[in-house]
Amino acid sequence: MDLVHPAQIKASGIIMEQVQKEIREADIVIAILTGQNPNVYYELGIALESASRPAILIVGSGDEVSFDIRPHRYLTYKGNGELERLPATLAEAIRATLALAPTKSQILVGIKAQIRFHENGLSWHHGDARDANDPSLPFFELPEVYDAFKLLSWRARLTSHVGRQEELASLIDWATSDKKEAAIRLISGQGGSGKSRLAAELAVELRKRQYSSGFLNLGIEEVIRVREKGLVGIIDYPEQFLHQVLEVLRSLKSANLADLPIRLLLLSRFPAEYWREKFDAIQASYIVDSQHTNLKSLTLERSLNIYREAVKTLSIKYLGRDVEYSEDEITSWLNREPELNSRPLFSLAAALHTVDEVGQALNSRAAKSDPQIKKCLHNIISSFNRLVIACIRSDYSTRANIRANLYLALESLLGPGVVPEKGKETIITTVHWSGSSAGVPYLTTLDLAHGNWFPDCLGRNHSRS
Repeated sequence: MDLVHPAQIKASGIIMEQVQKEIREADIVIAILTGQNPNVYYELGIALESASRPAILIVGSGDEVSFDIRPHRYLTYKGNGELERLPATLAEAIRATLALAPTKSQILVGIKAQIRFHENGLSWHHGDARDANDPSLPFFELPEVYDAFKLLSWRARLTSHVGRQEELASLIDWATSDKKEAAIRLISGQGGSGKSRLAAELAVELRKRQYSSGFLNLGIEEVIRVREKGLVGIIDYPEQFLHQVLEVLRSLKSANLADLPIRLLLLSRFPAEYWREKFDAIQASYIVDSQHTNLKSLTLERSLNIYREAVKTLSIKYLGRDVEYSEDEITSWLNREPELNSRPLFSLAAALHTVDEVGQALNSRAAKSDPQIKKCLHNIISSFNRLVIACIRSDYSTRANIRANLYLALESLLGPGVVPEKGKETIITTVHWSGSSAGVPYLTTLDLAHGNWFPDCLGRNHSRS
């Protein structure tokens, strides 16, 4: 978060217009009322009317607060011990205020239009822009408790964006071109190749340049704000929303965009040939960029860089120290099946496995009191990369093949012979599938604890699993 004081604004222009713009666009406003400076009170009035969240007020003592401000909560620092406590008190106030949703009174700056995405494509929306949404960019902080599932997500940004700089530069050029017509571009690649992370980093860069950019959810009807430079929307797993994607393309063919650039980025495991056939069927190929981005596995050195950075981040975060590891072993593993193991997700999974083998993260956080639970959890997380491999290898497979891979994964997790025939039948009934409009099933839920066999293997405290 950047701290901006009105006196620090360097750009030429009318001062108060600049101050008002900063107040309206700020995530949070802090007003220091000591001395009852008229300019501060004037700017506070603007903040009370148009800031996105309630302002945090700081003053020496309550005696210095004017009568019309006294109903508001404020922090003081001239009382006994208050100045020493102020940094911690202010930090707590900032966290609590940022947790509040922005208010509808916020005046939106730089919004040029609004687009409604719905089942039949898209259309202009002429309502209040304050009721619309920006495209989503759902990053999250690293979890305080070691959680392999969350840590493997691109949303965690476990490492810096490594290995896709050329592709990112190409996408930035495409998104920021002077072309006013709508444009579609495809990023294809196998699971774990880094499509979503690449697109998210593109959105981060474009937001700095005053574009509306982020992920669109075509599964719901939603109104999206479009800023002055245009919209670069990201659609992940478009094969799951095939009808909606094709309807959006039909709408873009006939829409009068009024010099408003709209770019859509499709992130798909399906190859370009699959999509080209779909686009040709609705005569929309002319708005689809001919240079699609096909993500391959990374080079050995780039995969090692991801692994090294992830191990360092994980070990410091969850163990409090660096861990030692054999780079020869990870190099040998990467070379064993480079097309598979050199995908970014697999480098992250290998880093998780390395850090977990030290054992201290799970031992201290998960199950100190029950050795049986501890051992089972350790085996599960240590072998989690095998489960990821098994599932990703199932791209475009039949349901039966995916189940077969899950059996193999469970044997890796729990040991051979632990999953009885009855347990395998239980898995068959508790794997939940969601069909996609592309006709390819994808796994949504695997309930491992539904049958009695799995809790039995965890011991008497299986409810903690």
